[in-house]
Amino acid sequence: MPPKRTQDFYSHADSLVDAKNEYASAGKQLRILMLADISGMGPAYHVGDEAMAEVSIKRLKQLVGSDNLVMACASPEAVPATYGIAAVPLYSLTDRERRRLWFKRPHSALKSWLLAIYQVIRSDVVFVCGGGNLTSVWPATLESRLWFLSIANFFRRRVILVSQTLGPFSPEHRERCNEILARADWVGVRDKSFSKSQVDVPVHFAVDDAVFLEPQHSRQTRAMLGSEPLLAVSLRQLGGTTSDQLQELAAAINRIAGQRKMSTIFIPHHSPGGGGDLAIAKAVQQSWSTATPFRVVDPIARASALKALTRDADLVISMRYHQIVFALSTGVPAVGICTDRYTRAKLKGAFEQFGLEPRVIPMHSAVNDLPEMVEQVLSERERFQRAARHVQHGARENNMKALAHISAAASGASLAPRSA
Repeated sequence: MPPKRTQDFYSHADSLVDAKNEYASAGKQLRILMLADISGMGPAYHVGDEAMAEVSIKRLKQLVGSDNLVMACASPEAVPATYGIAAVPLYSLTDRERRRLWFKRPHSALKSWLLAIYQVIRSDVVFVCGGGNLTSVWPATLESRLWFLSIANFFRRRVILVSQTLGPFSPEHRERCNEILARADWVGVRDKSFSKSQVDVPVHFAVDDAVFLEPQHSRQTRAMLGSEPLLAVSLRQLGGTTSDQLQELAAAINRIAGQRKMSTIFIPHHSPGGGGDLAIAKAVQQSWSTATPFRVVDPIARASALKALTRDADLVISMRYHQIVFALSTGVPAVGICTDRYTRAKLKGAFEQFGLEPRVIPMHSAVNDLPEMVEQVLSERERFQRAARHVQHGARENNMKALAHISAAASGASLAPRSA
């Protein structure tokens, strides 16, 4: 069985509570502006980004209180109801789109610029939640982040980034990242080598924030459990992956489930407008052999519930990075399937966080290599469980080091020279 959590992480975050009391006694009202690719519960919900943001929000609430947190994101409408904090819009545009906006809709461009300045000026810290989007793979998100952080740098606000995967970058993007991130107080990354190789600024490794998301079943996910061994699957379309390739991979997974008499649950992570992962799941379901059960988590459940469902699985096969993180952090054997350099770096980095040999295979050879890799990870179940216990109990303090910089911001202490 996967290892059980014996302590509630948040109930033992004494250092955060002490810091909050210290701020209150000193009469300081530290304000934090958070940036994340989240929407709260709704059609645009993205499991991985929401999982990391949820952990950061809970920690920062303990530190400064809900009233002193503001989330900037592209879809802010459902954030207050989901997380209990205020939210403002921050739309992802490329630099070219932003310049064009000044000519086509100058009023909107001016409003966006002034809103960003206003939110930065009234904040003490700009806190960028975890993500794998500071990369040229997603130019709109990357360039919007850099645009916003350049405003924070101009007004000399403290900038903290956590749980990032940096790169790959184009030469131009790398140069800009080096320039802007050089003035950040903390650049936290979630892989041990790849991100460090992508920039020329100091980075700090810590395990992904979603490792510390508390698993908690919803009524929906608990009802999906049965008596059969459980295989959790997450597929996505990225990096030139075709629908035919996904169907071939699904057929290989179907054969494995049948041979091992496993019930399969498809765990989608992102399905805007009913497309994305759920569209893949429905296509797979149509061709799935009826000899083995196949169910889909539809609608997409909250990240904490999906992590609980993953914890109760016996095996995970995933193209989704955070599905691998959920598995490894709860001691479940997992196989990652990558499609390109970007996804390989992320999936490999997930295993490295836990000190495990990366069990990642490329999409082009997955159909042939998957049975052997599944056999391998199932034989290593105890190793997966030991790694999860070690990280859960040994990596928390390091994961929270970035918060010390928020403490310094509240006290006015100088951390490092800030460029003018």
